[in-house]
Amino acid sequence: GQGATGRGQAAGRAMLKPSKKDSLARATTLNLPEADKALLRATTPAVLLGGIGHRMRGSIGGIGHIVESGDDAYAKSFPVDRLDIFLSHSWHTRWYLKYLTLLYFFNAMPAIATTCFVSGICALCLWQPGGLEGESHEDNTHHLTEVWPICQVVGTLTFVATLLSWHHVLAALHWAPTLFLDKVCIHQTDLQLKTRGIQYIGAFLAKSNMMLVTWDGSYFERLWCTYEMSAFRAGNPEGKVRVLPVILGGFTVAYSVATAIADVLLHGFQRLGSLTDPFEIYCASALFHFPMYVLCMRLVVRYINNYIKLKEQLAHFSVRSAKCFCCSCQHVHPDTGAALPCDRVVVNNSIEKWMGLDEFDRMVRGHFMHFVRRSLGGWAKIPYRYAVAASIYPGLWGVDHMAAQSTWSFWLKALWVFDTTFLRHPLIIALVVAAHVRYQLRVQVWINRCLQLSERWKESCTKYLMYITSGLASTVLYYVSLITKKWLMSKGVWKKELLLVLWMVCEAFCVFMFYFQRVLMQDCGIKKGSWVTEEGNPAGLTTLNSRQATQSNRTSLDTGHCVIELGAIPKRLETDSSTAEGCGEQPTVAA
Repeated sequence: GQGATGRGQAAGRAMLKPSKKDSLARATTLNLPEADKALLRATTPAVLLGGIGHRMRGSIGGIGHIVESGDDAYAKSFPVDRLDIFLSHSWHTRWYLKYLTLLYFFNAMPAIATTCFVSGICALCLWQPGGLEGESHEDNTHHLTEVWPICQVVGTLTFVATLLSWHHVLAALHWAPTLFLDKVCIHQTDLQLKTRGIQYIGAFLAKSNMMLVTWDGSYFERLWCTYEMSAFRAGNPEGKVRVLPVILGGFTVAYSVATAIADVLLHGFQRLGSLTDPFEIYCASALFHFPMYVLCMRLVVRYINNYIKLKEQLAHFSVRSAKCFCCSCQHVHPDTGAALPCDRVVVNNSIEKWMGLDEFDRMVRGHFMHFVRRSLGGWAKIPYRYAVAASIYPGLWGVDHMAAQSTWSFWLKALWVFDTTFLRHPLIIALVVAAHVRYQLRVQVWINRCLQLSERWKESCTKYLMYITSGLASTVLYYVSLITKKWLMSKGVWKKELLLVLWMVCEAFCVFMFYFQRVLMQDCGIKKGSWVTEEGNPAGLTTLNSRQATQSNRTSLDTGHCVIELGAIPKRLETDSSTAEGCGEQPTVAA
């Protein structure tokens, strides 16, 4: 065992000592030769999301790692001329978080539209116009307590069914976007095909219309993730970048389930006849929502903490300290003992050839946060489609109640349901998340100072106090919105319709500013799709003359394990592990 492992390590080191010429050759390219065009393959969201994220489980390893047998993933892809989406993700991220986030990204809007249509048909079938002409909302309270959750049940089933199957519908109609997933579109059982596929990843990125990044805390720590970012910038500088935090899907599910449980509890108390006064109903609704909001805010706090860490991570980003599978296991496969070629040589040489390692570091440290903010939905830091998907059950609850309300006009009912689904809850989410972004760190520091406890207890108490405070703030916002609409509905027939419209206009403006305010701006005066370095200058492709100057100053460094090509960096290297580039050097944090 130990002797075989030692021989494997020795073979790995011998294999990883290429000459300078060979090392330069081991760099990927942005051009795809005519003879290898068949290597550009794509799959569909049906394969990505099928089997409850089956293809997103596990890992694919580095260049030298192959699957022994039984993997038919490559057969799920097909040759294409161009890609709609290149999915960039870390295999170290939990697969179910990526699955939920991508499921809502591809299917949320069709599911929302289908649910609105089906629940609208149900509401029309249940609606009985008429009623007493002068009957007020308070006099009609008993109708609200007799509501049966038909639209809630039918609408929820429709939403879940559409969410889980829409990608199959698009695949059957041949309307699905073409998608690149490395585990499917690069052969995993043939080492030669896998090596050639990895060699042309840069070319695949250059032929992609959009780069979709599923981000978590490990993304910018992984070597191949940083490589994909640099390749997309070099080969497609005008391409679109979308960043999706993987926690979005989990938050959407948690908020939907939490509000559904609160509404079910409220409906149960109404059926028992213990709640009849409207203010009692609203107070009970807020009370039931409070513990549910506290549970949801746990995900929000974690999300904002990761967002704060992202800014620090980008500010100190260095591709030289990125982690990869081969270096973490000393270039020897942990299961087979076979020698693994070094991914770092390929990645560093490619980035150096395209723009230079330092230039890429400056680009990431500089204006990449601009693309993150664009993708996350402005001040809300959550895309609007996720906020609406999280609010779908409260909207269905409103449909059932409006169908049972016989004294309001059709348009007044429609406005009420629209406000509940598309404005009220998305605005609550936006206000709470935006407050977290601005004040969470300060509140955590203040709570830490106030608590006279040990460090262990102080950390736990601070965390749970943040959850409770955030849940209480969400509950207060929810109760204020209910009371405001109740006050509007207590006015005259024409006044309440006018006041409701004005209230919705104000809500719509706030929702627009929180989720879409970047439409009003010119992206800080930067051309759409451009990349900017930390100095604020557009990071275009390096010119030929500047690359030749860099090549003339290039220094070759032999670390004892492999040859590393360094350009536009100081010849003297720091001795600490954070700047070590050698393949044998361990990353700062173990993979």
